[in-house]
Amino acid sequence: MTGKRERNKQQKYFDFLTVASRLFEEKGVENTTMLEIAAKSASVTQTLNRYFPTKNALVLALLKEDDRVSIKRMELKAKKLPDDPIEGIIDLFRAYVDYADIINKITVWREYESIRVSQYGNINDDINADNLRSDIVGIIQNVLNQFAKDGLLIAGCSINEITNAIHAFALLNYHKTLRGNFSSDDEAVASLRSSVAFIIRPYLVNPTALDGLNPPA
Repeated sequence: MTGKRERNKQQKYFDFLTVASRLFEEKGVENTTMLEIAAKSASVTQTLNRYFPTKNALVLALLKEDDRVSIKRMELKAKKLPDDPIEGIIDLFRAYVDYADIINKITVWREYESIRVSQYGNINDDINADNLRSDIVGIIQNVLNQFAKDGLLIAGCSINEITNAIHAFALLNYHKTLRGNFSSDDEAVASLRSSVAFIIRPYLVNPTALDGLNPPA
C-alpha cells in the first residue's frame, strides 16, 4: 500500500506536469521558465529541480505521460470492437491521437518533438518511440486477429502484413497532421479511414462493405 509520503510526492510530480503543460501551451516551451512553473505550482525552483533537473526533462516526462495515457485509451477501446473492421481500427487511432488537439497545439508539439528527438542518443532515456510503436502494432494485430476469428477476414491472410501496412499509413497520417496538412479532426480521420480501407479491402470476406470509401490519392 502506498504511504502518505509517496502519495504526496506523486501528487507534486503531477502538479508540476499540469502547470508546465498549461504554461507551455500558453507561452511556448522556450518562453516558459522553470521559475514560473515552480511559482505557479506554489513551490520553489529547488523543489521543482529535484523532480525535473532541466526543462527538457519536464517535457520528456509530459510526453511519457501522454504516451501512457494514449496507449491505455487504445487498450480500453480495443476491448469493445464494432462489427465494421474499418470502424474498429479507426476508432483505435482516434482514441490514440486527438488530431484536433495536436492541430490546436501544433507549435507546442513541434517544440516537444524537437526535444524528444534531441534526447534519442541517450541510452538511459526511457521514452522509446520504438517501444511505443510496438505497443500500437500489438494492439492492431489483436484487433485483426479478432476480425479473423469473427470471419471478417479471408482465411490464411497475413495478419502481420496487414498490421505493418496499416501502421505505416497511420504514422504517415500522424506526421501529416503534425505538419498541419489537415484543418480539422474530421479531415484527418477521414484521410486515415480512406487509407486503412484501401489497405484492408483485398483481405475482407465482404469488401463491398467499403464501397463508400475512396482509396488514398
